[in-house]
Amino acid sequence: MENSSPLQFVEQVVVPALEQIGDGWESGDVALSQIYMSGRICEKLVDTILPPKDPQRKYQPKMAITIGGYDFAPQRPTTKIST
Repeated sequence: MENSSPLQFVEQVVVPALEQIGDGWESGDVALSQIYMSGRICEKLVDTILPPKDPQRKYQPKMAITIGGYDFAPQRPTTKIST
């Protein structure tokens, strides 16, 4: 990692970390607050090592993170059973 570019660092460290956190959410091992804070921490880290105006980042496609197929879910989806 010592000689990697900021973009390589993001791809090799930040992305896998976020994927692992997402897997933890999916399995029920990670709380929503942990998802939120990890996202904020990664956002600050990426903005520090790869500023928005950096040419390596400037032309990257816009992305969004979703949880369980929802834009943002303050709670886990539930099933309603009617009788």
